[in-house]
Amino acid sequence: MHGDNRIEIDIWGSCVSRDIFSFYSPDFKINNFFQECSPVVAFSDGNLPEVTVGEFIEACNRTLSWAKWFSADINKTVLETLSNSVSEWVVVDLRCFTYDITKFDFGSGITGYTTGEHKEKFEVFKRKGLNFDSKKIDIRDVDLKKYVNEFAIFLKKKYGEKIILIDMREAFDMIGEDGSFLFNNPDLDAVFLEESTGLDFIKLTDCYYIKTPFNIIADCHHIWGGTPAHYISEYYDYAYNAILEIVQNHGKKSRSDIQLKLDMMFMETVETFSNIRRRKRLSVNNALKRAETQLFSGEVSEAMGTIGSLVEEGVPEAYGYFARMYRDGHGVDADLVKAAEWMRKAVDGNVWWAVTELLDILRKIGTQDALDEMLAVARTYSKKGNSNAMLRLGWAYRDGKGVEQDLDKAAEWMRQSASCGLGRAKNDLFDLLWRIDTPESRKEMVSIAKNHASNGDGSAMLRLGWAYRDGKGVEQDLDKAAEWMRKASEKIPHAKEELERLSIQ
Repeated sequence: MHGDNRIEIDIWGSCVSRDIFSFYSPDFKINNFFQECSPVVAFSDGNLPEVTVGEFIEACNRTLSWAKWFSADINKTVLETLSNSVSEWVVVDLRCFTYDITKFDFGSGITGYTTGEHKEKFEVFKRKGLNFDSKKIDIRDVDLKKYVNEFAIFLKKKYGEKIILIDMREAFDMIGEDGSFLFNNPDLDAVFLEESTGLDFIKLTDCYYIKTPFNIIADCHHIWGGTPAHYISEYYDYAYNAILEIVQNHGKKSRSDIQLKLDMMFMETVETFSNIRRRKRLSVNNALKRAETQLFSGEVSEAMGTIGSLVEEGVPEAYGYFARMYRDGHGVDADLVKAAEWMRKAVDGNVWWAVTELLDILRKIGTQDALDEMLAVARTYSKKGNSNAMLRLGWAYRDGKGVEQDLDKAAEWMRQSASCGLGRAKNDLFDLLWRIDTPESRKEMVSIAKNHASNGDGSAMLRLGWAYRDGKGVEQDLDKAAEWMRKASEKIPHAKEELERLSIQ
């Protein structure tokens, strides 16, 4: 019942494409995303010893997504995965094409390449007890045109006309913590390589092309930190809407009409950046993050002034920040009703995080009117594929909040949320199935825990330990319970207490 109208895409890119799609959107369903996986590695000769996702998580303090990218890079499964993908569209940014690569040599003719010099890749081989030599190879020393050609042929065969290239350009300026402009020092050789590689790719694929404004600006308050390729939020709004324009109108409008619209969007964004540089308008993310810092530093009037300026400009994210202030009592008296009023405005402005926060505010207000609204909003956005809305419907049926309690319906909504990739949902589903406590629920519960524990999820490991401890869904085995709790304790602190209590038994 979810995701039926969303556009299914694959992504092969780096920080730029990650940032464009890193937040929830009802418009796209991302089936495969490969970051930190250079096409040079994917099309190169040689095969390295296989590494599982779980082994990567054990070897490094990285998220599941990073472990999947790293293992796909080493195991060279990217091409196979994309070949079998059901997605019609692929979005590419070629920054990953310009990463240096590392050659590993394990002796006996076992050699291969990986993207970059990530220490986690060295560590995972060491933990497997393997001896190897390694050598960094500058991407400029590789026959890049050969690999661009192979990459283009592969994508053209798989996706046809439905290929979108996002231009890469290092930003020469960055907005600092106080809103002032700082000069970046981008690698001009890398900039040239990115642009020339992009030109070759366009010639070979005749793909759609999203230009990056020449006056692009980086942001020190970017979620991943300030670098020349971590841009202000206005860029991601532009790039996202440009992608949407392409996929929604391909086959409906002529290519020239789509390009005309893209050119107009490009010029409007250039003007936006010019106005930000001239201090005629604020950059939204940078300004809000500065206001957030001011609030927690006690500079309430300054923060209110910054957010107020954005509210006057009609910026939906600023409505959400006002809502948070009333919700948490930061700089104003706590008032959940006012918080809900402002968060509704943010939802109406399509702020991606506002739906979840409005649902939680309404749940906390707890009146029948508030719960009725919560259920209506949750149902509306669940149909659009919002996994957080699905989970909150699950909570409502689990707790009997606004609806008659129904644990089976609660489990169904949590399953759907978990299937959309929301990590918290699978833990809540496990706990609910534990509570239902039928032979069927126990079997499903253990299956969920084993699946996620094998991928290095600490919460799943702990829950699998509970199952072995109590003999729920598995034969009771205190040794296995201790083993899983011990693994969990390396990832989540409170698991140590559970392990200590088990040892006392």
